[in-house]
Amino acid sequence: MKKTLIINALLLVLVLGLGAFLYFKPKPEEPRPTEYKLSALKPEEIKRIEVKLRKGDPVVLELEGEQWYLTKPFRARADNFEARRLADLVRAVSDQKLPATDLARFELEPPFATVVLDKQTFTFGTINRMMKMQYVMTGDSVYMVNPQYAQAIPPQPERMADNRLWTTPEQQIVGVDMPGFKVEQVDGNWAISPKPLITPTQDDLNRFIDEWKLASGTLTQPMKLKPGKDATVVRTKDGKSITVHLASREGNDWIVLRPDEGLQYHLSRETARRMFEPNWR
Repeated sequence: MKKTLIINALLLVLVLGLGAFLYFKPKPEEPRPTEYKLSALKPEEIKRIEVKLRKGDPVVLELEGEQWYLTKPFRARADNFEARRLADLVRAVSDQKLPATDLARFELEPPFATVVLDKQTFTFGTINRMMKMQYVMTGDSVYMVNPQYAQAIPPQPERMADNRLWTTPEQQIVGVDMPGFKVEQVDGNWAISPKPLITPTQDDLNRFIDEWKLASGTLTQPMKLKPGKDATVVRTKDGKSITVHLASREGNDWIVLRPDEGLQYHLSRETARRMFEPNWR
């Protein structure tokens, strides 16, 4: 009797163990859908970007060294981050690949936007509301991709311009000559002349120079306003002298001109005041 109980117990353990194995064993992975790459290019290989919208002039960006430049419809330093967002389109993948026929149903005829990365053209159509994916055509196929790529397309050329007043080398400022006074480096310190009634401390002068070094606006445009009589000359470590003009003090944005670039920068009123009207003057 005892022997029978032992055999039954062992059989029970065996059955339970087999059941546990069958329950917990890894399930076979479901096959992943095929992914189609839209491009064989790599973002770092892109040297030229062109964007065409249904209305307005084409926007052209070109890489010069490590800096992107807006070359059409006007020339300006481009925002490198925004340019890289456009170039990232070559990373796009899709699990849908359709023949490029009956383009009207994808609203690709005409497309709302066309992006040319070097020599590869991508056209953007409508969004599939059910799938929440966007139709993009390249070559002889239409793909469904994440709508994030369309968000990098600039609605206006100005969005692609760099809003910083200076390039990196120009930020090495050694003097700011303003109407009525100048601040310059003397023996490693900042000096102001002629001396004002309230002499600013070194900390005050450091903050003043930093405002000039880090000046960045909200909008950059081709220069439309005319320079006034008063000019500020910014002198840099590499021997350059750059003339700027405060052309407008109206509204929330004050407009600063760089005639050497043919551009005007819209700075917030608070930023411009700290640059042109420091509180110790």
